[in-house]
Amino acid sequence: MKKQNAIKWVHTKWLIGTEILLVIVVGCYYVSQSAADVLFMDFWRNAVTLISAVMTKNFTPNLLWNGAFGQRNFLQMSLVAFDIQFLSLNCIWEVYAGIFVMGATAILVYLEWDKFVKSTPNNPIGIKTQFLFFAVLLAIFNLNQWEILSLQFSFAFMLRIFSFLLVFKLLSRLLIEAKWKINSFLGLGIFSGILICTLSQLYFPALLLSIIICFIFALFKVPGEIIKKIKAYMAFFIPCIVAMVIYFYNLPISSAGKGGFWAAVKGGQFFLGVLYMIAASVVPQSTLQNWNTWYISLLGAILAFVVIGAVILYFRFKLYQKSFFPMLVAAYGLLNVPIIEYARLESSNLMYLTSSRYVCETTLIWVGCTMIYGYSCLHISKSFWKRFSIVAILIISFLILNANYTELGIAPARGTYKTNLIQLLKEEKMENLSDEQLALFQAPPELVREGIVLLKRYQLNVYST
Repeated sequence: MKKQNAIKWVHTKWLIGTEILLVIVVGCYYVSQSAADVLFMDFWRNAVTLISAVMTKNFTPNLLWNGAFGQRNFLQMSLVAFDIQFLSLNCIWEVYAGIFVMGATAILVYLEWDKFVKSTPNNPIGIKTQFLFFAVLLAIFNLNQWEILSLQFSFAFMLRIFSFLLVFKLLSRLLIEAKWKINSFLGLGIFSGILICTLSQLYFPALLLSIIICFIFALFKVPGEIIKKIKAYMAFFIPCIVAMVIYFYNLPISSAGKGGFWAAVKGGQFFLGVLYMIAASVVPQSTLQNWNTWYISLLGAILAFVVIGAVILYFRFKLYQKSFFPMLVAAYGLLNVPIIEYARLESSNLMYLTSSRYVCETTLIWVGCTMIYGYSCLHISKSFWKRFSIVAILIISFLILNANYTELGIAPARGTYKTNLIQLLKEEKMENLSDEQLALFQAPPELVREGIVLLKRYQLNVYST
């Protein structure tokens, strides 16, 4: 019987398995072309913080709790310490590990998608649901995230996203079941609190805000006594509040960008920034740099209209009775837009908001939207909405495919850039390296100089034997 069930499962799920395997292979190929085993960006700061302590056996766990500019990442620091201790700070494995975590995220989302589309009677179980999931899969494996995917941060970033989506999946199930068990909400709250402390890196405000919005909506639209719901909500948020206090305790907070943010709001640049970030979620920065403000804003407006359409669909056809997951995921991606703007926007530097590093968050907008539009294609009979959904999926998929094609073409150049940095470190004496050359590592030159001294002293990374 078990063998027959296994054979049946393979026969019914072969397409989705092939799709996920395909994008993992493409992802691994991409990072093989674009990544190299050299320290880059904030990795220099983490390495400088930990190298001496680890190598001289003076390491203490509180070093992993070090943070800067309002950000902590206990997991990332732990990985750096592991790499120093056991791998001579050779950390290219984290780049590939990030791709496989994305594969796990795809499986997680598919399980929710499968349940979502099968929640309607007389549903079209079969190949069509797996085929439509490819649009969702493209949003997950959006290569416009290249800046993170090709660096050692990939594993920690992708594990965070997987964990946040797991919280959304578990929370959706609790809300759909509407049993309001305090222990269940408390358990999920504790899990979320652990994530906040260990790997959130200041992305948790969007996580909690999207959950708050969902809770407020469920307060009135999901069956159950209001008092029971409030108690369940409190059980969830108490561990999260405790975790936030722990997270921010004695943490240096940067005030950079705040003045620029409010000036941008008054001057209308904030609203342009929203359109820029939405456009940049599916169009590479290298392309947008050749566009003027009007073209970028127009594309952002079209995509904003696609998002609004998904929101209307979700609430008009009461899809929240099937799953809260698409709503939570899309809300998380959208809420990150003003949060990132608050932290980074300067009134005169809108193009900075199109950086690839932020696409890890904003591409989740399209994960949620394509799930909603995919459901519409399968189950909503009204011709206007069905046609609108097909067009929306085609627009999103085309833009992401085009971004992937563009990034695959650029990948060798990105790899060559990092390979040249390795040669620079190996062939040039440090005293001969100018600040301009060290700036190529996208970290403060003085920090890179300090890091090079430590790498040479302990024969780590490019100097390992």
